[in-house]
Amino acid sequence: MTSKSILHRWLVAISGSRWDDAISLLHPKVSINGKELLKEEYIRQLRSTADDFTDQKAEVELSIVDGDDTQVAARVVHSARLGNHHQPTDTAGQLRQWIEHTFCWTSAGKISKMIFLDTYPEESPIVPSSPGVTKQNMPAQNDMFFKEFYKEYINTINALTMDKHFSKFCHPVVTHNDHNYSTDEYREMIESSFEDISGLFFTIKELFVDGESQLIAAVLGFTGTPVKPFRGIHPTGKDVRFSEHAFYELKEGKIARVWSVLDLGAFQRCLEG
Repeated sequence: MTSKSILHRWLVAISGSRWDDAISLLHPKVSINGKELLKEEYIRQLRSTADDFTDQKAEVELSIVDGDDTQVAARVVHSARLGNHHQPTDTAGQLRQWIEHTFCWTSAGKISKMIFLDTYPEESPIVPSSPGVTKQNMPAQNDMFFKEFYKEYINTINALTMDKHFSKFCHPVVTHNDHNYSTDEYREMIESSFEDISGLFFTIKELFVDGESQLIAAVLGFTGTPVKPFRGIHPTGKDVRFSEHAFYELKEGKIARVWSVLDLGAFQRCLEG
């Protein structure tokens, strides 16, 4: 089985509470968001929250298979109705839809590692769906070309030389989640984070590339000290360490679309800890 088909089978199994199928797709020990677990323990964790939802569905909206087909990143749209066990109880039956960005490693037909981040909303229901990836009009480049391209892009951000170099990396219009930005507006949005977080630094933790489709998936780590409110969260003087799962679609070799999920939960926990 390919990594893409393994992940698809996994999503079908867990959304349908088919636990025997799910456990058969895991290695005896599996790494989940950096924590090593026995597969039985992980399945128990998933089953313990299964009653919170009914009518669960999971649809892969975008997938990026990296290298030798043992690694896949996917943007997954989850939908479900809140179950009777959900608090407050008067929300039972309400529809929720959220996005998950998953990075999955496979070996010998089984999942050995997953890193995922989602937007599961307590109070914000439906998120806008993104259209499918468009066909490219330029010759495909190999994966290493785009990995080096992305590393240069992040280096430019860290060096705060975006005003000089962003036209090399970005299309005149960049769609970030559901908002369209000019190159300057997109640059200014990123630059504003450096004003909000002193000493902000980007680190590439994971990088998957599909050169043929011009798709990139990255796990980015951020460190710094907030000095202004960031995404509505006020600074406390403490340092933060958090992450982003970002997918990119390139057109003619430049970034045209970005799908981003930020780990604001980790950001807030750093400020409270």
